Amino acid sequence: MYYMNQGSYKKEPDWQSKADARLEKWLKQKKEEKRRSDERRILLQKKGDSHEDQKHTNRQ
Repeated sequence: MYYMNQGSYKKEPDWQSKADARLEKWLKQKKEEKRRSDERRILLQKKGDSHEDQKHTNRQ
């Protein structure tokens, strides 16, 4: 990758490119983990809600 330094473009060092790639990969994994946990929580809530509805109907 290139970056701008004092009005001219320069190639960024290899170690910096690799660090950026690792950071992007890490962020992508965290985002995916959060999405999966949110989906799991929603599914559990839906199952829990239907279970709660059954309890209330059994009481009446």
